Amino acid sequence: IKFKTFNMLGLPTETEKEMWETVDINIKMKTDFPRASIFTPYPGTEIVEIAKKRGYLNKNFNFDNLPDTILDRTILKKLNAPRVQNMLFFFQTAVMFPSVHPIIKHLMSWKPNIIFRLYFYILYGCINGIAEKRNIFHYLPYLFANRRYR
Repeated sequence: IKFKTFNMLGLPTETEKEMWETVDINIKMKTDFPRASIFTPYPGTEIVEIAKKRGYLNKNFNFDNLPDTILDRTILKKLNAPRVQNMLFFFQTAVMFPSVHPIIKHLMSWKPNIIFRLYFYILYGCINGIAEKRNIFHYLPYLFANRRYR
């Protein structure tokens, strides 16, 4: 049985080590279609209250402050936003090809860039296309629609 996992990255207090533990769990489960997104804090939830108390979100955080997409960057303060974003970009590769972890760990220190983003969107579209029996052309309208959120 083939299966898909959906993982959240960039949770309040999450460390880079914990993000790599999430990768390792997916490897051990032998997931066929790993997916990840960046944590979106929804006002009124307990985790948002925790994030506010610990200084990850402003006290006046509300629905107007929500990010436009879960496939870009974290809005939590105190997290290393570029590293969270790069982990998102390389998460699927890290799970599917553990032998390239040293390369990904090196790339994590780079500034997120258009090449990383393009790589992510192509891989994301291909993996999800296979999982959902769709081709990459199905995802192109979403790719271009998301450009306005940068």
